[in-house]
Amino acid sequence: MPNQKPHLVSFTIDPIALMSLAAARKTIPPSGDLGYAIHQVLTETFGKAAPKPFHLFEEASCALLAYSCYTPEELIGLALQQKPNVLGWELSSAALNFPAMEGAVLPAPWPRGKRYRFTVRTRPVMRTSHAKERRLPRECDVFLHAVASKEKEAWLDRQAVYLSWFEKQAANAGAKIGGVRVTRMTRRQVYRKGAPSLDGPDVTFTGALEISDPEAFDDFVMRGVGRHRAFGYGMLLLRTDSP
Repeated sequence: MPNQKPHLVSFTIDPIALMSLAAARKTIPPSGDLGYAIHQVLTETFGKAAPKPFHLFEEASCALLAYSCYTPEELIGLALQQKPNVLGWELSSAALNFPAMEGAVLPAPWPRGKRYRFTVRTRPVMRTSHAKERRLPRECDVFLHAVASKEKEAWLDRQAVYLSWFEKQAANAGAKIGGVRVTRMTRRQVYRKGAPSLDGPDVTFTGALEISDPEAFDDFVMRGVGRHRAFGYGMLLLRTDSP
């Protein structure tokens, strides 16, 4: 049984070992996105206890942050239990760099009224199913869906559409959220099993929040924002706001 207190777990990824695994499995799209590669190594190594959501700082030291109900020690213990079933254990364990794993206990409960600044990388997409939406991809950029739903003469602001999407995702966050803005907006191709060339939006939001419902906020943090949360999107990165 896991320690029920939520933890922030940090890894210092070995990029050579990770790239070797991903290259052998052909799970890196032309964009170089490592989300699926990280997902795969975490899932193989930790099973159902794989930490998520997570965020990979590719441009810095290949640091990986993730939320988990397990301590680093508990995760390593689970990984050792999984060892006989992990193909390429040497590369997988090297990629995750067990000796460098660290953890910090998150507030439990979160302090009501506490203010934080946040950043979150997201994939603002939606599933399409209606007969009138057949001309759209099965997984559609919410902006492209909004454009297709409007009259031809209508004009839409892409950032405004993404901000509206974020507000809906955070509707039950257990926090008062304000000052949200788009700080990065691009498109990125990602690898997913069964759809190795999946193109879509890659949007980062920043803002401020004040916790109003500690239990709901804990659920929001541990669940993450939007889709593709097991692949490097949706992790709410928090820092204490100034009083």
